[in-house]
Amino acid sequence: MGLLVLELRSPFFGQGHSVQFLVLIPVSAIFIAASLISWFIIKSIRKSLRILKNATRRVAEGDLDFSLAPGGRDDFASLMRSFDQMRIRLKDEYSRRSRFLMGVSHDLKTPLSSITGYLDALSDGMASNPEQAAKFMAIMREKAAQLEQRISHLIEYVKMETGQWQLPLEETDASSFLKQIVQCYREESEFLSYNFFADIRVPDQTMFLMDRELVTRVFENLMHNAVRYSGEEKKISISAEIASDSSKLSMAIENTGPGIQEQDLPLIFEPFYRGNASRNQKGFGLGLASVRAIIDAHGWTITVSSKPGEKTAFSLTIPLAAATAV
Repeated sequence: MGLLVLELRSPFFGQGHSVQFLVLIPVSAIFIAASLISWFIIKSIRKSLRILKNATRRVAEGDLDFSLAPGGRDDFASLMRSFDQMRIRLKDEYSRRSRFLMGVSHDLKTPLSSITGYLDALSDGMASNPEQAAKFMAIMREKAAQLEQRISHLIEYVKMETGQWQLPLEETDASSFLKQIVQCYREESEFLSYNFFADIRVPDQTMFLMDRELVTRVFENLMHNAVRYSGEEKKISISAEIASDSSKLSMAIENTGPGIQEQDLPLIFEPFYRGNASRNQKGFGLGLASVRAIIDAHGWTITVSSKPGEKTAFSLTIPLAAATAV
């Protein structure tokens, strides 16, 4: 037990007078209450740690089909929510890799199966004359070249995706580079009979950093897609201008046509993903995935928007070099 002395001052007792009360307080009761509170806190912490431990074990075993739904707003609840977000991202990444492997298997197996088929035909004597045998050999060479090209594209994509590609970025005059791109596709539009429009509002000596070969490949992929899916109108446009804060360049490549369905937009840059409009088209399915990898490697950004039945636009945001950014 303990004693607590309370001193009360009141005007009823006159100036400078006080009344003292001796109050007996059970210290042991305070100790018990503090102990109970501590026990509940420790129990809650141990429970949270046990949940996190079990969740970590399941993730380590490859089980991502569960969820954490912590209540409250304390630090442990925040930690569990962060852990669950990590689990969701891991699950999405595993799903993405699964689609990647399935795409690789499919797109490499197709030409390989053709080569095997023609080899079997030659072995079975189905080429009745030298001309037919030469035809089979020519087809196999074509399929072998296609297979080699796809493997090469795959290796390049993996290098860029994993950051193994060391980009030799060079300072480049954006205005000059874009004028060359525009001239190239203006000449191509005359040959392929599509309507091409350009609106480049970029002053001379506007500099940015890039790998010319890879960025040229970005435009080739985007323009190739634009031409392929431009519909009957076949209208394609390129526009570029300096952003209002003068620190970056904004570009857009737009085409008319069937557009991209809303459910396809989040997956359009996934490797080997083909939307409904392109499932019957030839190709490896790495075009836009390579575009995203190159853009990311440069520290740029790319987005896509579409109005089904009307148009599709790919927008690029490119930081300017410090020498030209105001």
